[in-house]
Formats: sequence, structure tokens, C-alpha cells
Amino acid sequence: MEELIEFLAKSLVDNPDEVRTRTLNRSRDDRDPQTVIELEVAPEDLGKVIGRQGRTARGDETSTWQAARNIRPIPRELISLPEVRWGMRGAGAALLLVLVLLPTFLSGARISLAATIVCICIVTVSLVVLTGWAGQVSLGQVGFMGIGAAVASWLTITWDWDLAVVILVCGLVGAAAATLIGLPALRIRGLFLGVATFAFAIAVSSYLLNQSYVHWLPEGRIPRNAILGRIAIDTEARYYYLCLSCLLLAIAMVRGIRNSRAGRVLIGVRDNERGAQAYGINVITAKLTAFAVSGFLAAAAGALFVHGQQSLGIQPYAPARSFQVFILVVIGGLGSIPGALLGPVVIEGMEYFRSLFPESIRQILFFLTTGLGLMAILLFLPGGFSQVYYAARDRILREIADRRGIHVPSLVADLRTEEAPPPIEEASIPEVETEQIEAAIGAES
Repeated sequence: MEELIEFLAKSLVDNPDEVRTRTLNRSRDDRDPQTVIELEVAPEDLGKVIGRQGRTARGDETSTWQAARNIRPIPRELISLPEVRWGMRGAGAALLLVLVLLPTFLSGARISLAATIVCICIVTVSLVVLTGWAGQVSLGQVGFMGIGAAVASWLTITWDWDLAVVILVCGLVGAAAATLIGLPALRIRGLFLGVATFAFAIAVSSYLLNQSYVHWLPEGRIPRNAILGRIAIDTEARYYYLCLSCLLLAIAMVRGIRNSRAGRVLIGVRDNERGAQAYGINVITAKLTAFAVSGFLAAAAGALFVHGQQSLGIQPYAPARSFQVFILVVIGGLGSIPGALLGPVVIEGMEYFRSLFPESIRQILFFLTTGLGLMAILLFLPGGFSQVYYAARDRILREIADRRGIHVPSLVADLRTEEAPPPIEEASIPEVETEQIEAAIGAES
């Protein structure tokens, strides 16, 4: 993580050789480890960065994030075909069956790790809304997760509230906090907004989750109260099913937003802000809505996560974790919900469940989870894991279209090669004698 922060800092300055990072361990005790990464930048570079920010904020008005690849939906010519409809339903049902049966093959500790991955998936889905669709770069998403965890632990231990109500209240608190953080986004753009959100993540882990500054933070074990007073979640398997249900609700919520006018407004504002304003779209409302939805999901995930761990600490919500979550969604695919799910499932799954694989491939899995391995993945898959997913989907759709004899231009356009134009034949110019030209000119004069 230190190397990643140093790389990002060097990309922003003109004198990268003068950038230095240093890792400091500041721990009050062994139960609460804290790691601080100190960044040193030359003063003249700091002034240049600030000046560059002002020019960028005023000059770049079309889009704040262009790395999100637009996902092509299933063509209208094929969406109503029985094999397409039933194929989609069958694939979804098979995936859901695997997720439901997963706890029967894992131990209690590994089920807890699977629930943790599900909580991270909710956070990455929130990043798709904020960064992938709205174009607002956020490097502090785990900060909203920490706010939800703090409020959830306080409500559960102090007031003994029902967990369903706790999750809803934490989501609303996270939405309010994200809206306040989103106000600077009206003037700050691109990577500079990412720096501002990263500063928010540092503030959350250093002050809000620190009992030396916030005295109402609870201590001790956090109980798992029954849902609605009836549904017990005292086992790891039952709590995994609760997290999975919340993830499905989050996906349904985000898909509904994407298919509505609000989703189209977010995409329009991301691609061309001035054009969206010309059509009467309130850009401020669109951006703050994206922040609110994203903060709601991240804080709700934090409430689930802290009840799964049954303790509130600082290390799970460290600023470095925000970088890791952002990298996960980029590796998976920033512009789509499947990409947001593939990133945590593949990368975090290889890290948590590496011991389940044969010894011969464990080193390969370890390499893929390192910084160099992630760079190699992006080198071969610039669109992330979702690039493989959508390429396989389009290939199946092409085969169905060919078998049915249906011509779908959107599926064959990316495969069609432009034929070389025929060579231009030189026109044969008849030779004219010089005497004839001179005679013609003399006759005209």
C-alpha cells in the first residue's frame, strides 16, 4: 500500500524523484494497531498541484471520470427470445443456488469470511453508483462504512435496537454524511475530489473511531439481536444469509436506479455536464443524489460488518482499506454491477480461501493478489473481469442470432473489419502537342 500511495503522489507532481513515503506504527496497545503512511512532497510541487487543480476545475467541464466503460445491454432483437430469457433466469438461479449452498461446505470461520466478502460487495456496488455512473472519484468509501459501524454499535449496545432498524438508521446517517462530503464535489473534480474523500477517510479512522476523541463509542462485544424480534441470527450461517439478502436488496435498488430517469441523468451528467444542464437537468441534485445513495449503501454495509465481527475497531476502516476497495471495483469493472461483484469475489476470495486450493497453484493465487499481479490483470484486461463476462455473453448472443438468422448490428459492429477501398485508377490524360496549345491560345486572343 505504501508503494501505491507513492505512485499516486508521483503522478501528480513534476518532480517525482523528490517524493518520499514513510510508514509509522502508532499503537496504544496490541489490540488496536494503527499504521500511518507519511507523505513528503516538495513545497514547489505542492503549489503546482494546487494551481493545476484550479485550472482543471474551471477547464474540464465535460466529464470527471472517463475510465468507466459503457456496458452494452442485450439487444432488443434478442431480449424477447425464449432461449435468452430462460438462459438468463437459469444462470441467475444457478448462481443463487451456489450462494445458498455455500455454507454447507465451509466451516464457521470461513463462513464469516464469506460474509465479510458480501459486505465488501455492497461497498463496491455503492462505488459503481458514485464513481462508475456519476463520475465522482471517491477514495474514502470505507469512511462511510466506518460511520455506519460506529452508529450501529452504539445503537445496539446502548439502546438495544432491532438490527433491521439499526441498518436502516445507519444507512440514513451515511447518506447524510455523504451528502455533506459531496458538497465540495460541486467545485472539485477528478483526482482532486479523490484526495478530498481520502482526507475524509483519514479523519474518520483517526478521530471519529478513536475513543480518545469520541467518548460515546461503545466497548465490548456487540450482540446480534434477532431480526424483527423473531428471526435469530446467532450462527455464522444465518448471519451470512442476512448479509446475502442485504446484498440482493442493494443490487435490486441500484438496478432500479439505473433503469430509471435518475440513472440516465447520472450517466448524462458524467459524460457531458454542460449538455445535461442545457436540457434542464439539475446537476447539483444529480451529484448529491449519487453521494447520498452511495453513502447509504456503504454505511449499511458497515452496520452489517461490525455485527459480523461483533467488535468495533479502527484497523478494518483504515484509509488504506479505501484504496483497496477502490482497486477491487476497478479490477472487477467500474461501470457495471457484475464487475463490482467480481472484483471482491475473485481477489478477496483468492486471498481468504487460498488454502483450499492445491499447493501447486497457491503461489500463483498469491501473486495475483499483489500489486504486480493486479497490474498484470489490468494490462491484459483493461476493462476488468467484467470484460471477460460481457465478451462471453456477447459471443453466446451472436451464436443465437446466427442460428435464428437475425441480423443484430450492435453485436457484429465490433467484429466487422473494414475492407480496404479499391485503388484509385489514374485517369489517362491524353497527350497534347505544344503547338496545338499555342495555336488554341493564339486563336482566343
